[in-house]
Amino acid sequence: LPNIVKRYELALDAFTQAVTIDPEYFYGQIGKGVILVNLGRYQEAIPVLTKAATLSPTHTTPQSYLSKAYQSLGNIKKAYE
Repeated sequence: LPNIVKRYELALDAFTQAVTIDPEYFYGQIGKGVILVNLGRYQEAIPVLTKAATLSPTHTTPQSYLSKAYQSLGNIKKAYE
């Protein structure tokens, strides 16, 4: 498991660098958000996934991971919006 976390951290660094260069890069935002959720960093993931959802409103992945993040934080109402 520590090896997986290390790989997530490396990927997170890469996605963070990508969205620093281009904040409008959907795949950078969604990649960063998904990794944050997978690392259990739900509070950090929410604004990133919200940005991704704004960039591509018809893409379902940001909404799915936003729901998971809110649910994990105990905000069930927000999870089902």
